[in-house]
Amino acid sequence: MPDLIIRPRRLRTTAAMRDLVAEARLDSKMLVQPHFVVPGTGVSHPIDAMPGISHQSVDRLLDTVAADFDLGIRSILLFGVPEDSEKSPDGCAASAEGNVVASAVAAVKQRFGAELTVMTDVCLCAYTDHGHCGLIKDGGIDNDSSLPHLAAMALSHARAGADVVAPSDMMDGRVAAIRDEEYVAFAGEAVGYFGFFECEADEEAAGALWDAAAAWLRGRGLTKFIGPMNPSTNDECAFLVEGFDRPPYIMMTHNPPYYPELAEGYGFRSARDLFAYVTTINRDSQKRLERVAARVLDRNPGITVRHADLRDFGNEVQLIRRIYARAWDDNWGFVPPTYEEFEHIAVSLKSLVVPELVPIAFVDGDPAGFIMTVPNYNEVLIKMGGRLGPVSLVKFLAGKRKIRGMRLMLFGVCPEYRKRGLDAILIGRHLRDALDLGFTECEMSWILEENDLTQRAAKMMGGRPYKRYRIYEKEL
Repeated sequence: MPDLIIRPRRLRTTAAMRDLVAEARLDSKMLVQPHFVVPGTGVSHPIDAMPGISHQSVDRLLDTVAADFDLGIRSILLFGVPEDSEKSPDGCAASAEGNVVASAVAAVKQRFGAELTVMTDVCLCAYTDHGHCGLIKDGGIDNDSSLPHLAAMALSHARAGADVVAPSDMMDGRVAAIRDEEYVAFAGEAVGYFGFFECEADEEAAGALWDAAAAWLRGRGLTKFIGPMNPSTNDECAFLVEGFDRPPYIMMTHNPPYYPELAEGYGFRSARDLFAYVTTINRDSQKRLERVAARVLDRNPGITVRHADLRDFGNEVQLIRRIYARAWDDNWGFVPPTYEEFEHIAVSLKSLVVPELVPIAFVDGDPAGFIMTVPNYNEVLIKMGGRLGPVSLVKFLAGKRKIRGMRLMLFGVCPEYRKRGLDAILIGRHLRDALDLGFTECEMSWILEENDLTQRAAKMMGGRPYKRYRIYEKEL
């Protein structure tokens, strides 16, 4: 038998070497610990079917969470278990003032603050006397009457300080009614949102969902609602209305084709259309832009461009936030993100970002514009079939090196520096770096229908519109 040319075990000879080259890593900070909270004090009853897990009152829960925190666990998921006497046909104890989960959330947040992520289960099954996820009518689960109770439950958890509410009920549809105080104050409009819409192809069911959202918003003094916003324009938004033939790029919405029909059948009209452009990138277009950029730099020697520095993550986030607030200020639907909101978005993107795909431009040292592009990880995720396990993780780690598409998700230049060629400098630098990394296709999304400057920049890269999204509006 011929001798092996490569002997890969040399990379496994010591623990230090294995740590150095390991691609798949498991860390305690990735784990979510479930807890089952009960009323009372001093309660801790082991659950036989779940070794190591107990039914615990809030005081005992805090001790357990503290011990787990010392082990490095930074996320928990809370389930409520009320007394039998509190159960009812409509599960109203789930959203009652001072309910057991809300009390636990408040206590945990008071003790651990932002250092611990608190998730909560949203389902009525533990609170109904019949044990089902919703209210029963005529011998079956009645979705329409169940949704307000589930929404009230989720809202009580959010108001208590939960970071994530996690619905586990099995309703046929859902919608969020959102009053964004930041938008109402900034825009001076009594406008609410609907978002996170899911429904079967049933006009009656969709109408009931939107009726419930409209009633909630109307009761809070709002006169119009728009959407979908999930939960604002700083996140995913809009229904896809054209371009269903290609899968979505990362962090773009993709809905059944009948959603726009449901919306228009309910009486929604178009508020704004958003476009996604796509282009094949190549050296010819990059060199053409760099020639334009060179002429601009000759006239403006104070312009400099550098990549984002993830080693100085906190300061970089705030620098980009300042540009973002100035560059997007006059965009329709824009809501200036709070410091905490922007930091949360940045942290969620950090693991996706490639620094070479985030050029930042300065004019005489003043932050003037930036581009943020992320690899289209959907190229890999779509091949995993929705499975998350060791084999899928290996496939992801191997597959992400072969990603050739990228999504240009943010591109902004501060108003005082527009129409001076800064866009050509940023795009030329961006294309050069993307080509050096092996990318061959770029989606630019999303772009407002009236944003001529950004559409011109997309066309400068050779882009063409290939998907259309729509945000709807309706008077209340």
